[in-house]
Amino acid sequence: MRKKIIWWIQLVINCLFFLYLAQKIDTMYHSGPGLSFVISIFLIIIAIVLGYALTVGFENDEH
Repeated sequence: MRKKIIWWIQLVINCLFFLYLAQKIDTMYHSGPGLSFVISIFLIIIAIVLGYALTVGFENDEH
């Protein structure tokens, strides 16, 4: 149970970090209302996937 809680905390921290980076990138490439929304959604999806990949990548097998 403790490992699951730690894993979820790591996932949330990693996703928040990548969402912060996505926000910085989004402000650099701000364009029209329609394109900006598409870029924002794309960056949010990438941030969540990278956060998950980073969390899974740091799991240690205790065999």
